[in-house]
Amino acid sequence: MCVDAAGDSSALHFMTNTTTYTSLTDEVESLRNELRNEPQCHFVPLPDFCKLLISLSHLERWNEMRARLAGLRDISTGVRYFIEFEKLGVDP
Repeated sequence: MCVDAAGDSSALHFMTNTTTYTSLTDEVESLRNELRNEPQCHFVPLPDFCKLLISLSHLERWNEMRARLAGLRDISTGVRYFIEFEKLGVDP
């Protein structure tokens, strides 16, 4: 069994890391919910996001890293389109 400098076993250390991950997930979900409530923000499914990526629209990247979202912003309207990193299979 692994013991860290403080004498904690790896199992206890794992439990601490799991708790930290849960609170991080809560923070991410909270940030995402804030964006969902903004009228200029749209969460789109993967096929729609891919269409936006290859469209001729004037879009710029607009990622929200704290919320773990890939995003695009329409330069002329300010509308933002988001998709969750996990739906892209990305873990930045």
